[in-house]
Amino acid sequence: MTDFYLPRKARSDTRPYKLTRFQMDILQRLANGERFKQMTTPKCDIARIGQMAYEIRTKMGAETTVEAVAIALRIGIIE
Repeated sequence: MTDFYLPRKARSDTRPYKLTRFQMDILQRLANGERFKQMTTPKCDIARIGQMAYEIRTKMGAETTVEAVAIALRIGIIE
């Protein structure tokens, strides 16, 4: 994992990395220990959850979903 630096402006932003509410919800649910399969609904299949996880990793510059969750926890955008 690389060293993490977040500029002052982003720290004051309520949604750094321009994550959508849906992506923030997925991050929080991953932090709570849910698996992709547990997040599915009739309107949102496992492929869409996986795609959202990929987009989260890309936006955050994380190599893995676990790293993205760790970054989000460290900067306090999820609990």
